[in-house]
Amino acid sequence: MELTTKRANVALLTWFLAFALHNAEELWLNMPAWSAAKIAFLPHWTGVAFFAAIVALDVAALLVVLAVIFYRQKWAKWVAMVFIAATFVNVFSHAAMSWLVGAYMPGLATSLLLILPADIWAWRELRQEKYN
Repeated sequence: MELTTKRANVALLTWFLAFALHNAEELWLNMPAWSAAKIAFLPHWTGVAFFAAIVALDVAALLVVLAVIFYRQKWAKWVAMVFIAATFVNVFSHAAMSWLVGAYMPGLATSLLLILPADIWAWRELRQEKYN
């Protein structure tokens, strides 16, 4: 395995860990209750539905990361890059919503401290990788 491939794999696994920790923060700080209290104009998730969605997203992200690492196919790389782009946008949605409502939005800290650097690193590494 080439050094660049190892770096890409570590970057992807780091991204997944950041994503899972971010989701754990949203669960721990009760994102559904926060959104019900702070954002009245949006539909709200119940705690159980939110938990199920978080678990589904974490499992899907892990499967994509493992597909990239073990199958090294272009389609897996592009699906991973879509996940990374989505979490990149999510960083700014957390910052914007915190600013707009004047209160800390669950997930803001992990967005800025973990997701943003992991997104940038994983994106850069994946762009350099050549897959079948």
